[in-house]
Amino acid sequence: MRILFDHQIFSIQQHGGISRYFSEISSRINAYDEFYTEILAPYHQNYYLSSTKNVVVKGRYVRSFPMASSFLSVVNTYLSNITPKDFNVIHETYYNFPINPPKNSRIVTTVHDMIHEIFSNQFGANNKTSLKKKNSILKSDHIICVSENTKRDLINIYDVPNDKISVIYLGSSLSSTSKSAAQEYIGKPYFLYVGRRDGYKNFISLAKSIALSKKLRNQFSLVCFGGGEITKQELFQLNEIGFPLDDLVYRNGDDSALSWHYKNASALVVPSHYEGFGIPLLEAMSLRCPIACSNISSLPEIAGNAAAYFNPWEVDSIIDCLENIVFSPSQLEILSDAGESRIKNFSWDKCAKETSEAYKALK
Repeated sequence: MRILFDHQIFSIQQHGGISRYFSEISSRINAYDEFYTEILAPYHQNYYLSSTKNVVVKGRYVRSFPMASSFLSVVNTYLSNITPKDFNVIHETYYNFPINPPKNSRIVTTVHDMIHEIFSNQFGANNKTSLKKKNSILKSDHIICVSENTKRDLINIYDVPNDKISVIYLGSSLSSTSKSAAQEYIGKPYFLYVGRRDGYKNFISLAKSIALSKKLRNQFSLVCFGGGEITKQELFQLNEIGFPLDDLVYRNGDDSALSWHYKNASALVVPSHYEGFGIPLLEAMSLRCPIACSNISSLPEIAGNAAAYFNPWEVDSIIDCLENIVFSPSQLEILSDAGESRIKNFSWDKCAKETSEAYKALK
């Protein structure tokens, strides 16, 4: 079978969870004798494609510049539609459906979450992601969801037939490291927060929980990795809730730096009101970092017994959960051991194999 992955996510992401997902599975599927995979991204700004092996990448890397995403998307859509194609399956990498598919090609779309639909009030009126996603879903021959929770949301919102959907869990590529430029002095033991902090991510509730607990406030820092520099608005909010700003640390960097922060954290905390999957959970489990997270959406499905849970809508619940684990060495060890065991259920090899089976079922 000949499988084409389109340019969409590689035009708009330099790096990130979705583009990593496609680079990981495309290279593995191409290694199977019965498959040929190709990524058609004529001009892209994605770091992963330069190191992706075992897959044909039709395109070249260009350095990012202002408005790069919009410009590259337009150029790549045009070039993709005039490039001859003879593929059994076209797997969309995002929701714009830009390629005019060959007559006999089947279309596959991966739905990672339903955030734009469930939290529509947190996105501007001009945000068209939900509309584009809906159009993509309705035109697709098959849909892959990354969790049972996302599948339920998809069916409830768009009434997609159950037999049109496969649930295929993601994997994790983050590996341990012994040295990193990230090994700078942080001071106190720290809670680790990874990624964006706005809206449904519920970051301020986590900070408020630490601020309100004398034991947590006096003994722990909060490290935010990635997600953009701390903004003036965030600093104002943190000051308003009494969070000690000297104990807020922002870090960014490559996988080596992120790995170091997981390995040295007292716990990863994920206070989101919603997640379609939650890659940081897998990253933490793979590096024996204890996890404390929300007890809603897909998080319990993915973390299982490898996390301590709290109600993200109640600050007292977050405080109780964090205090119960970080002041108990035995509880931290139990969570680390459970994570080390549970991570065996998730891998890119497994994800790629199940995806290839979904393709074959479309014949």
